[in-house]
Amino acid sequence: MNDDSKLVAGKILGEIYRVQKQQGICSVSDSTIFGLLNGFQEAIESEIDGLNFVSKGQVSVVCDALEPYFKEEVPLDELNFLDFRMELERKGISHGRLIDILKYLRASNSYSREIDKMGNYSMNSSDI
Repeated sequence: MNDDSKLVAGKILGEIYRVQKQQGICSVSDSTIFGLLNGFQEAIESEIDGLNFVSKGQVSVVCDALEPYFKEEVPLDELNFLDFRMELERKGISHGRLIDILKYLRASNSYSREIDKMGNYSMNSSDI
């Protein structure tokens, strides 16, 4: 993201945070809001760089790992969350990122049967 895009994104975030704070639903500090609205690089980069970007490639890695179970090439009974998580960690997908991707897939009604088979791994529908 170039500096102009960061500046625009920062100002938009600042306005959103300002309105949310007035409504009592945002805990961002006044200095962060001021920094975003007035183009302070430190405030903008702190907020924008802190965004949790999940790439298409990361989602594809998880989908590729679920696909043999979906196509019934591997029996669903053999799907175990701990083993699945370990396999994906070896491919660079952290536990937290895996949970986020599984929540995304579940919300998209993708691989629901496979995700449900893995059991309770702290993914509640209220977390979506």
